[in-house]
Amino acid sequence: MPKQTKVLTLQFHPSNSEHSSLLYLFRIRFIQFSIFFLFAILIALTSPILRAQDQLIIAGIQGSSQSSYSYLGLIQPLEKSTLGKGWYRKILISHLTYRYLQTNPNTGISIHAAAPGIEGGFGHAWSGTPWSIDLSATVGYRNISLSPISPAADDKGGIFILNPQIQARYQFTEKLDADLLANHSLGQGNTYARERLGWRLASGMRIGPELIQVNGKTYHNTQAGLFASMPLANSWTVELSAGRSHSQTLGNVTYGGIGIAKVF
Repeated sequence: MPKQTKVLTLQFHPSNSEHSSLLYLFRIRFIQFSIFFLFAILIALTSPILRAQDQLIIAGIQGSSQSSYSYLGLIQPLEKSTLGKGWYRKILISHLTYRYLQTNPNTGISIHAAAPGIEGGFGHAWSGTPWSIDLSATVGYRNISLSPISPAADDKGGIFILNPQIQARYQFTEKLDADLLANHSLGQGNTYARERLGWRLASGMRIGPELIQVNGKTYHNTQAGLFASMPLANSWTVELSAGRSHSQTLGNVTYGGIGIAKVF
């Protein structure tokens, strides 16, 4: 049995009279962190020392009427490593939204949650034939705000998080492959898993089905759809996805997403 890891979670539960001022403060802090992050990216892209090796910028958004997730991140290989092989550091800012029905007390009120966050950490990638695997972990901060305010909810306020993540790919044939992306947020208590089966066309485009499962303390979503990943000129890649999302309490809706990546 694996050893249990105790995670220190700091939560702030302001009263209704204090909520607006604290929420404003959290938003100001998040904007400050975001500005610092964007400056860090600018320095990384213009510094000859940090640009000794290729680095990767990723950005995207996926959403439906039930939830959404947007992100902007930077991945930098460490000394003697390259993208996809060896040690690297990464930093990420993101914004998560989701909706659920309040069941305690059982009022049937629809709660909307917004959770901006920032995180950073390290990882290690291995690659071979016909497989590759990537393990990483980040620590960060996320602020969860609810509308309308729900005194009974325990998933609100500021929390510090630890996010272990795994990425893996297996190449069955020259054209057919499968990949997995999964992570768990210790502190926030949610899990994300995405499985894909890809077929590579002669043009280099990769297409196929995807299955996504997102589970949190108050929401459970399953998404099934299709994706297409297209390499473009100058080391750009664009990815599109669309399908149907099912929530245990909110029913079925259509989701869509777009992501971009650029190697510098």
